Amino acid sequence: MGCSTLVDIVYPAGKKPSVAHDDYMYMAVICADEKGNPVLPYIVGRGRSAGYSDDYIATQEMIAEREWMARFPHCCPFEKFEYLDITIDKCIP
Repeated sequence: MGCSTLVDIVYPAGKKPSVAHDDYMYMAVICADEKGNPVLPYIVGRGRSAGYSDDYIATQEMIAEREWMARFPHCCPFEKFEYLDITIDKCIP
């Protein structure tokens, strides 16, 4: 089945997510300032989980396209998702 890569939460190799169907998950943006210093993550939206299944794992084709997926191969897709309709400076830190 693989991940959708549209709106999924990804998890590191060796750490299967313990996310159930209909759990709330929050999406955050992690960024850095102009000097490269990490800045607090900002919540930009939330959604309900489809729940984790062993079928939600990155395929070799996906890893070939996105090398980082080799480190984060486990996916948990959102079923319903909503973004905050505000600018990043007004998001939830």
